[in-house]
Parts: sequence; structure tokens; C-alpha cells
Amino acid sequence: MAQYSDYFDRANATTLGSNWQKIGPSGGAADGDIFSNKCALASNGQIDAQWSPSGSIANQYSQATILSISLTNYLLVGVRTSGSISSDGYYAGWNGADTPTVQYSICKFNGSNPTRLALSSQLLAVSDVVKLAVEGNKLSLYVNGIGILTATDTDFSVGYPGLLAVGGATDLPVFDNWFGGSIDPYVGPTGPLGVQEQVPQINRRNTSLVY
Repeated sequence: MAQYSDYFDRANATTLGSNWQKIGPSGGAADGDIFSNKCALASNGQIDAQWSPSGSIANQYSQATILSISLTNYLLVGVRTSGSISSDGYYAGWNGADTPTVQYSICKFNGSNPTRLALSSQLLAVSDVVKLAVEGNKLSLYVNGIGILTATDTDFSVGYPGLLAVGGATDLPVFDNWFGGSIDPYVGPTGPLGVQEQVPQINRRNTSLVY
């Protein structure tokens, strides 16, 4: 079970670093800057990045802390990203193409336009810790360790954990403290927030459920 993290705690740069690549067929350097030890919007007003060391995997999660909601289009963590068209995959956070208010949702990009899979009345807030997990065909969104939305879909079976943000000023810090990687099917998407999420864990010796 591979787990990864990036605290973005490094010198200012016009790239996120070699571990991040651009989502979609073009590959190459990811859109995004390092600014004030944070993941910030690039000169094109975007963050478009998938974590390449994980390889293309099935069950996975992506988690980040939100630093700003002053964007005009998207503010999302992603799973199973990749595909033949840029930004294909599953995402959670704020999808500005779907709702003008910064409500949490789960969506997918399969082609050029996002499709909503689930919508919450809860609004994004600065310092929220947002995590999207996918196991099989089930997607689960957690905010500050509490599950708030689920959805099911079968369009994407593998891909990379990632980040997507569009519509703001260059060098605007947007994300911090990213975690991602594969999900152990025996313990579920606990990640760094573990006990708060109350995901049932299977005791491998006697198959009993523990929390």
C-alpha cells in the first residue's frame, strides 16, 4: 500500500517539481507554482497536476488543505486522473461550472465538460481538509474527517491522484499538505485523518469489524 505526501515546503518555483505531471495526454510539467511554501496557481491561472510516482492505480485517495476560495472556476482534489483528454477523472471540491456558490460536490471530467455526480449544501471554507477516495465504483468525499457525500460511477477504473484549480491570480496559494496514494481494501480510506472518519477496519485474524 503506497502512501505519498507533499507539503510544498520548498523554494519558490514555476513548477511543482518532478513528482507532478500535467493531467491528460500531453504529460510534461504540471501547471502550478510553489509560492511561500504552498501550492499556488501558475501564470496561466491554473493548477493541473497528477502525482506520477504512484503509477496508475485503482483504489486511491487524494487529500489537501484549502488555502483560498477566491477562484472563478474550479477548486478540486482528484482521483483516477489521466485519460485521452486533459483533466479526465473524478474530482471533489468546488465545481464552478456547476454551481455559482462554493458548494462541495463530486464530479467527473470525461471529455471537455464536467458532470456532477453528487452535490452537498455545505460550503467550502479556508483551512478545510478535503479528501476524495475511490474504491471500486464508489466515491466518498470527506471534509475535516467527516464523510459528507458519496457517488458511484464506472467510467474510470485506474489513474492517478491529483489536484485541479482554475481561475485566479498568479502565485495565489491554493493548496497545502497534500496526501494521496493507494487504499488498502482491508482498512478503507482512513489516511491521515484515520479515527475521525470511522471507516470499519477488518481484523485480518478473526474478520471482526473494529473502529
